[in-house]
Amino acid sequence: MAITTGLKIEGVEDVEKALLAIGVKVAQKVVKTAVRKGSKIILKKARDLVPVDTGALKKSLGIKRKIYRRSGVMVDIVGPRKGFEKTGPDGKTRNPVNYAHLVEMGGVVRGASIKGRKGTGKLLGNRRANSFLRKAFDENNFRALRAIEREASVGIQRAAREVKT
Repeated sequence: MAITTGLKIEGVEDVEKALLAIGVKVAQKVVKTAVRKGSKIILKKARDLVPVDTGALKKSLGIKRKIYRRSGVMVDIVGPRKGFEKTGPDGKTRNPVNYAHLVEMGGVVRGASIKGRKGTGKLLGNRRANSFLRKAFDENNFRALRAIEREASVGIQRAAREVKT
């Protein structure tokens, strides 16, 4: 479950020049640190907003970094992580990765399957959406951007000082 957005940052040319001046490896480290700082702001809000039944979904929320080698694009993904299964009140094991999208976007509840056969398909009801990830992003995207800008600026200045000495 990914929430994609297009963000345009003004003054990118100046930042690119500054990053190239300090070197590619150092620039990558600065960008990674800055983006992680912004992602943590959204993660914290998502953990505050997530509904709690067993607590597995809340515990599973985290950040995963994906780097596309060909294009060099780096993405931090905020969402449920693997390895946080928990037994629910009904005695069944629940894996947040398998149901987080239903909590986020809602869903239709249909008749259950019987001994491997398909369910009756009879509509039993709807599960209302609780868009905790969307709300966390919408409420904090500008705070996250400011944190990224601030952290990148500090990182570039720190790296520039180290290059000069």
